[in-house]
Amino acid sequence: MSRDRNAGWIGRVVFLFFALLLANVILAFVLLTNNNPHGNWDAWAIWNMHARFLYRGGSHWTALFSPELAYSHPDYPLLLPGLVAGGWFFLGSEHWLVPAAIAFFFEIAVVGLLVSAVGFVRGTVQALLAGCVLLATSAFILQGPMQYADIPLAFFYLAALAALILHDSREDNSVFLLALSGLAAGLGLSTKNEGWAFAAALFFTRILFRKETIPWLIGLLFPALITLYFKVRLAPSNDLLSAATPAHLWQCAMDISRYRQIVATLFQDTIYPGAVFSAPVLIIYFLLVGKNSLDRKNSGAVTPLWGALGLTLTAYLISFLFTPYPLAWHLSTSLDRLLMQLWPSVLLLYFITVERP
Repeated sequence: MSRDRNAGWIGRVVFLFFALLLANVILAFVLLTNNNPHGNWDAWAIWNMHARFLYRGGSHWTALFSPELAYSHPDYPLLLPGLVAGGWFFLGSEHWLVPAAIAFFFEIAVVGLLVSAVGFVRGTVQALLAGCVLLATSAFILQGPMQYADIPLAFFYLAALAALILHDSREDNSVFLLALSGLAAGLGLSTKNEGWAFAAALFFTRILFRKETIPWLIGLLFPALITLYFKVRLAPSNDLLSAATPAHLWQCAMDISRYRQIVATLFQDTIYPGAVFSAPVLIIYFLLVGKNSLDRKNSGAVTPLWGALGLTLTAYLISFLFTPYPLAWHLSTSLDRLLMQLWPSVLLLYFITVERP
């Protein structure tokens, strides 16, 4: 009885913190959007501008591929601009509320999916703890109102992993969840170029070796083919790939200072006190849980998924190693957003792996 009362007390306290943090995120979104309704630079210079070409351009929408607009990354996939343009078509005007509402939807959807997926496997308290850590992450609070594509991409990564975990938790082994995971991965690569790295990593670390290939690929196929057609037939070449000459790759690979700078920035964003991602909190929690920190039943099942996230992060860091842009600038403007893409999935796997308090 005493243990049950303690569990109930802990659950109420955690729920209170979760509710306060959620209210804080919603309030921050409203205030930041009120101050900057069109989002930050990438929102109005890339995603929403591409949406305007789709909305205004008619048969001339491909003018967005003009060399004069190379700064806007015209090779980026069009799922997010398509959603924004679709909202404008529905309203009949280019109202700022449409991209802001889409950004808010994905931010709240990430929270809901994380909490519900962890709760399905590990229970309410563990799910609310995962939600609290996410809601207390400064990058998550700030990047939603920016109206960038990183939070939507984080949602699709999270959905792909959650569907696989739920598939493993069900007794009927429904292929629907496998196809749903593939579809989420496909929508991810239709959102940003980084989605290709995640889809490939998930395929090679989990799908291929678990013999779940066909249902997962069926889900992936449609968005992947559309995005591939866009890349091959319409979009210009990617700026990073265009600069990947053998001489440039060799010079960057032999420059030890680039490795040190990448590792130092990664440490600063994740481990250093005041970092935007609270990795030390997860380490401290793991130690506080005690000697039985790992839940053996679930930790083995998610090991390949940890591998997928690790390979995706490795691909991200390699892209910085060979970037044609000034490395310090590229890291300072991009690394925190790339980490945000992975952070909700890290929390999903972490709170499924570790024991309950």
